[in-house]
Amino acid sequence: GINAEYMGDIKLLRFLKMDGSNSLEEICFMAKACEEMERFEDMISYVQKLVDVEEELLRPTRILFATAYKHVTGNRRAEIRIMTALEQKEERKGNLVASGAIKKYRTQVEEELKTLCNAVIKSIDEAFLPRSKSVEAQVYFLKMKADYQRYLCEIAVDDEVTELVTRTGETYLQAEAAADKLPMTNITKLGLLLNLSLIHI
Repeated sequence: GINAEYMGDIKLLRFLKMDGSNSLEEICFMAKACEEMERFEDMISYVQKLVDVEEELLRPTRILFATAYKHVTGNRRAEIRIMTALEQKEERKGNLVASGAIKKYRTQVEEELKTLCNAVIKSIDEAFLPRSKSVEAQVYFLKMKADYQRYLCEIAVDDEVTELVTRTGETYLQAEAAADKLPMTNITKLGLLLNLSLIHI
């Protein structure tokens, strides 16, 4: 069902219409319904409508946005790992036809992942960070931006790798600096520190 905290947050916007027919409550409900049905591509489209009208993203909307993109990108990252393993297996067997076919398919999925990651990063740079008034929101989005830059690093090749790794490290360090203003018990800060403990920057 709809998160009670979220319904309280949007109570004052109850009569605002976004496309002439759907209220914020309806859009929020459909976003949650898509999550339960695991239709994450559709969930993104509903969450985007919430994103477009909130001056500063409410915490529940941030969670919905992160959840939708986490699943669609997570699926593709898993697919790429499987295809890479299959490709290497067929190459070892000398089956160049099969390995070539898998490589072509992997490249297609990598392009899909790039598009999704770049969409998240663009939203953060152009909309979310400029509209974030609280330190916690700033840390949240800087961490998310760094995470999606890291996903791009996973599929980067040649000269792209060094540039993306550097950019990712810089964003994590920005998030860490901003997080200094948050208490150690803050869940957003703890999530950032966990990520930093698992990577080398």
